[in-house]
Amino acid sequence: MWLAYYQENRAKILSQQHKYKEEHREENRIRDRKYYQEHKTQKQIVHKNYSLTNRLKRLAKERARYHVSLAGNCSNCGGTEQLERHHPDYDKDLEVVTLCKKCHSRLHATLKIEEA
Repeated sequence: MWLAYYQENRAKILSQQHKYKEEHREENRIRDRKYYQEHKTQKQIVHKNYSLTNRLKRLAKERARYHVSLAGNCSNCGGTEQLERHHPDYDKDLEVVTLCKKCHSRLHATLKIEEA
């Protein structure tokens, strides 16, 4: 039910969200900074644990960033904006596919659904 409402009124909802963000920019910045300072240690621990448990993934991303240049367009839709690297297999760290941010997000959402 909510999804149908959202789809019908998407432009209006996004416009209201944008307006709210602009009107409360300073309040949000202060709140976010305070939250970061209060949770800095926990965030550092989470980041370190992620780095340790996903070492292969992290190393593959670093190597690809420095050794593989992005193709000129998305291999899925042909777009040229916000291009990213995707590793189909982290064991082959220099074999990457160039995808735009939108296609990359969709791909990972699909992969998560398939894993579940």
